[in-house]
Amino acid sequence: MVCVVYSALLHCLTGQIVQVEADISDGMPGMELVGFLGSEVKEARERVRMAIKNCGFPMPLRRITLNLSPANIRKYGTGFDLPMAVAILQAMGQIPQEATEKAVFFGELNLSGAVTSINGVLPLALCAKKAGFQRCFVPAANAAEAVLAEDMEVYPVSSLHTLMNHLTGTERIHCCKQDVDLSSKSPAYEYDLKYVQGQPIARRGLEIAAAGLHNIVMIGEPGAGKSMLSKCLPSILPPLNTEECLEVSSIYSVAGQLQEGCGLMRERPFVSPHHTVTEVAMTGGGIYPRGGLIALAHKGVLFLDEMPEFKRDALECLRQPLEDREIRINRSSGSYTYPADFMLVGAMNPCPCGAYPDRKRCNCTSTQRRRYLERLSKPLMDRIDICIEVRNVAYEELISDKRQEDSETVRKRVANAQEIQFARFKRAQFNARMSREQIETYCRLDGGCEKIMERSFETYRLSARGYYRVLKVARTIADLDGEDTIREAHLIEALHFRYADLLAEWKGV
Repeated sequence: MVCVVYSALLHCLTGQIVQVEADISDGMPGMELVGFLGSEVKEARERVRMAIKNCGFPMPLRRITLNLSPANIRKYGTGFDLPMAVAILQAMGQIPQEATEKAVFFGELNLSGAVTSINGVLPLALCAKKAGFQRCFVPAANAAEAVLAEDMEVYPVSSLHTLMNHLTGTERIHCCKQDVDLSSKSPAYEYDLKYVQGQPIARRGLEIAAAGLHNIVMIGEPGAGKSMLSKCLPSILPPLNTEECLEVSSIYSVAGQLQEGCGLMRERPFVSPHHTVTEVAMTGGGIYPRGGLIALAHKGVLFLDEMPEFKRDALECLRQPLEDREIRINRSSGSYTYPADFMLVGAMNPCPCGAYPDRKRCNCTSTQRRRYLERLSKPLMDRIDICIEVRNVAYEELISDKRQEDSETVRKRVANAQEIQFARFKRAQFNARMSREQIETYCRLDGGCEKIMERSFETYRLSARGYYRVLKVARTIADLDGEDTIREAHLIEALHFRYADLLAEWKGV
């Protein structure tokens, strides 16, 4: 008799239901695993055998065949250990057939029979729910994320022995209850804008960037406050809605970076790699490709400190995701696509020594400055919406006891702008993500604005991409002011934050 237990396999962030079939027949004693399996799945043979034995169920001296179907899809990961063990025990007659109906099983087994955590339980549970399953048995350490799949009975399993008792009716495992509250107060942030002295222009640019999720670069001397301002950004970013929370949490679940006992990412990610990061680490890869830092920054911030020091390949790989909002990894085994809708934030010095434009302290030649700044290609910089010059703070400002506006106050204005955008687009979308059609609808300019834009187009030598990005920033500024239409002041401020004239001056051209 063939017994069937269900599990699931991950492909990027989507699942594929897998049938785990077990058959015990006469023949040479042993266990055979089939179904296009990766090495870690083949190694499950010994883990499953010893786990069953150490739970008090001696393996039969007969031939055991396990098949993972569909056989045309490669299976990888350690999450099939538990469904394999359950299928074998059911084939041995230890578990009644009806006990596993409408249920899926995920989990890795230790030799002692303990069930340990695996990656990707949240998207697996969502896949099972979509496929019509009603019960989900997962490692106890992963239960907090599995309960996010609504209308699913989630059972936290600590050991194979405990699961056996539950399936045979000896001892019951209690369901986990969903406890998701997105209305809770914002966490206490280590960095707050109230500690930033002066820098009114930089603070304004940061607020605009946060309100519309615009890409931003800050240029200034070392110690002027670029990194500090960037690290304050999470404290003013608009909150994630429920759909975005699940999407971000799924990515971190697959990467194994969800905090234990915390199944939901409530704040936008802030990813800050070192400048020695490689292109593969940025984009993702591997034998069974996983998303890289770009995917981990989805719906959040990718912060590149000392931006010109990054390897050119690592920077240039950002160009396509910044436009398409996804990263595609192609391998001989197939194509893998991860979402990558992130906000790029960069910080850089104006020259190798960092002192320019102070000619008394800067000894860099115009050629050295140009070579340094040209490490950032024109196509990449054309995708930057806002560029800010961060100047050193005067001593009087630094020691001033004047109270600065805190992040909570700014965050409220940003959240109001977010609500305006969501109402306008009738979905969770920010101005930086507007399509051409939406720009023509919501960024119309009157006669005065048209004349300003026409002059600026030639003066700044804007590309078509740059033109539309200026309109998007102007739309965000208008939203912060609560205006339905873009005014001349909004457009002029958006043009002020374009990078072209600033970089040209610092390159010495």
